[in-house]
Formats: sequence, C-alpha cells, structure tokens
Amino acid sequence: MSDPRDERWLRRGDRAYQDLTDRPFRTGAKGIAFLLIGGLLLAAAFGVANWIGAWGGEAKRVASPQNVREQNTSVIGDWEALQQQAGNACDAKSQAGGEGSPTLVEDPEFAYAATYRSTAADYNRRMANLYEAQTIRNLPLPSNLKSYPRTAPSLRSMKRSVC
Repeated sequence: MSDPRDERWLRRGDRAYQDLTDRPFRTGAKGIAFLLIGGLLLAAAFGVANWIGAWGGEAKRVASPQNVREQNTSVIGDWEALQQQAGNACDAKSQAGGEGSPTLVEDPEFAYAATYRSTAADYNRRMANLYEAQTIRNLPLPSNLKSYPRTAPSLRSMKRSVC
C-alpha cells in the first residue's frame, strides 16, 4: 500500500520535469533571475552591515583609552609649546642688540612668531575636531584659566601672560 502523500510528491515532480522539458528557457530564466536578485540582495545586505560595522569600529577606536590619551597629550603639548614660543619671542625682543650687534638674516622675533602661528593653527585644528579634543575641552589648566581655550590666543596676549 502506498502513501497518498508520496504519490502527490511524485506527480508534482513529474509536472516540474514536464515544465522544464517543454519550456526550458522560461523555467531556467526564472531560476537565474531568482539567483541574481537573491545575490544582489545578499551583497547589499553585506554592504550595509559592513558600513555599519566600519562606523562602529571607528567609534570604538576614537573612544579607546589609547586614542584619548594620545589626543590629550597632543593638545596639551601644543598648549605648552605656545607658552614656550611666546616666552622665546619675549626673550628674542629683550636680547635684540643695538648698533654693535651682528647682522642677522632673519629677525629672531619674526621666526618665533611664525613658529607660534604654526603651532596655534595645529592647536585650533585639534580643538575644532570633536574626535581629537572632546575630552580635553573641560580639563582644568595648571594655571589661572578655567579650562583650555577653544582657540589659541594671539601671540600678543600670550606674551602678556608669559613675559
């Protein structure tokens, strides 16, 4: 005695075989189209998952203790360099000689001002970047300021506080 379910599956298989032999292009094209669309959808899903994962990885890298420490060290180093360069500019002005001093090709005060501007530009760039200076913006300074300024002060105002 045979099971009616087995006969139903056999009839279904016979119909599918008959369709494939009678209309091979139509049945094959459906399968190929199904595989292509499925492949494209799968590729798009993996692309979106990779894009989301990349953002998550970047957020993890930015918030990592090593990166925060490195960025804080860079901003603090720039701030201290600004103070030192302003002090050097003060020293260069006070040590500028009179008529008997040797002739210099470049004014030392101008050179210190150029170095100050370069460091100030780096400091401003770091403080404007959320990923680089977010944690240091609210840290207290070891001086009379409440926190690190968002932009570097001018050389003239830094000289007033240092000299």
